Amino acid sequence: MNFKNKRYITKGVSEKVSLLLQLFMWECIDNLTVPKDYLQVFKLSAENIKQKIEHIQDEPDYIEYQKRRNKCKKRIYYKEDIGVVEDSYYFDIR
Repeated sequence: MNFKNKRYITKGVSEKVSLLLQLFMWECIDNLTVPKDYLQVFKLSAENIKQKIEHIQDEPDYIEYQKRRNKCKKRIYYKEDIGVVEDSYYFDIR
């Protein structure tokens, strides 16, 4: 999978997750150094004053943890599981 098709997001993700975090997740997929599975999963949670991001795929096995400080004036920490799916025509964040 190359994740080079047009990119779409669902209304729910658009409303619940900041644009900066959405762009960060796309960047994580673009910068993967292992072959990409058609399904990428991001598990978002809060830890102390940081946003914890767990990026997972099944084939080949891949997991990466990151913590980012929220630089916005209004600190919002997301607690969501988000899937990114690619098929032959498009892929989207759900």
